[in-house]
Amino acid sequence: GRSSPYPLAASPRCIPCCLPCCGAWLRLRQQLCPQLVDSRRRHPNGQAKAFIRCTVVSDANNLKAHDGSVCHAQAVNRARAVAGQGPMDVWLQRSIQKAAAAVSSIVQLLVLCVLWMVKEHVPMLKLSSMLAMMAVAGVAGVNHKYNHYLYFIMALRALSEVILAAQIQRALESPFFSIMSDSSTDVSGEDHILLYICYIDMASFASVTEYLCAVRCTLKTAEGIVAVTEAVLATLHLDPQKMVGYGCDGASVYLGCHNGVATKFREKLSFLLAVHCVAHRTALVMGDATRDLPELPKIDALLKSVHILFN
Repeated sequence: GRSSPYPLAASPRCIPCCLPCCGAWLRLRQQLCPQLVDSRRRHPNGQAKAFIRCTVVSDANNLKAHDGSVCHAQAVNRARAVAGQGPMDVWLQRSIQKAAAAVSSIVQLLVLCVLWMVKEHVPMLKLSSMLAMMAVAGVAGVNHKYNHYLYFIMALRALSEVILAAQIQRALESPFFSIMSDSSTDVSGEDHILLYICYIDMASFASVTEYLCAVRCTLKTAEGIVAVTEAVLATLHLDPQKMVGYGCDGASVYLGCHNGVATKFREKLSFLLAVHCVAHRTALVMGDATRDLPELPKIDALLKSVHILFN
């Protein structure tokens, strides 16, 4: 296709800038999760920018042109022409509003498609064929410019921010919470710490356990894991004084009585309860039991076969 002098990558200050119209994304994000708007003013901590971004676009210089949207490109060119000359004139405002109305429906449709693909575990590469099918079915506004995988990534990021913000809001309302963590290594050999959070949903008064995040951890010592966990809590504005439990495996780096992660947390939170993960304990028991019960591996293989058959 044609090359554009303007980069297609998203701006670090506003994810949807590179889409055909920022206004459509803004309205959609406001409807889905109003607390995301002006989040920087409510959360002055600079670390929050990594998780919760301000999505308000008020400066004409933040707009990006797009090859396939003539109306939007004209509005952007006009915005650049009047940049630095005070507020945008009425013509420019109407042009941007017209462009927003033209693409609002397709942007919402794209987000719904991405949400459905994620829920149904559909590969990202199927987005192009899905949009092509919609075009054949006569869905207005669908064309080839939305097939690029960057649109999928941007919609996915927008959805993830909405989901994360709603999750954090529920956790903030809980009177206390617990953290579970485990170490993992990705295919590139990079070390990560997986964090889960358990809290009380004040709407149903039920205990909820959810995946929180995966954070790179270059120093997999007790000090490094504690520092990463505290940084995540600070970034998400979770009060560490509400942390009443910590779940982990039985490795000495976690449960060491002198320098383990749980011990270091107890130095700051004397009431903290550390729990050895029951799944890890069961795995250790199974490893020892196979030496005394030769039939156990056969039973384990049978259970796995039944699980694979029905899953």
